Amino acid sequence: MKEKTDKTDKMLFIEKYLVSQDGNFFYDNFYDNDIDAIAMWIDWREEDENIITYCEDILQTNVLSVKTNNADNERGFETIINYKSQETLIPYKGAGADRDTTLITLNQVLQPEFEIRICKESLGNDTLCFLPLSQEKWLFLDTKYPGQVIEKFEIITPNAKMFI
Repeated sequence: MKEKTDKTDKMLFIEKYLVSQDGNFFYDNFYDNDIDAIAMWIDWREEDENIITYCEDILQTNVLSVKTNNADNERGFETIINYKSQETLIPYKGAGADRDTTLITLNQVLQPEFEIRICKESLGNDTLCFLPLSQEKWLFLDTKYPGQVIEKFEIITPNAKMFI
């Protein structure tokens, strides 16, 4: 059995992932229970409120929260992200909530301080991995490992379709 990579230093762990020549690094290390302090695994059926909670658990801003209220709309509810005392209604289209809209909205709310990117190696699954980091940390990684970051992480655009 392979020894797991130490995750106590988040940035050192991410840098090891970026430079690793081991094709199984992602599967050997990101599928562990102890990744929850670094990355978010989101199932296509995930409760949308949980996404905001997972993100706060990682970023530890102490100013990010979520609330769901009953509403007179197709869904019967509305989900609101609260960040730095600013409330943002997640603009769901249709009868239900969806993870894409939640993640896109959350990512926009957190900027310019933070950014969430998708781990490309999880694409194609019904559960996807996301990495929320400060913009400062993304800038460091983008500058030091430009090719590797592009290879391993995808920027979430306003029209992203992640859960298919």
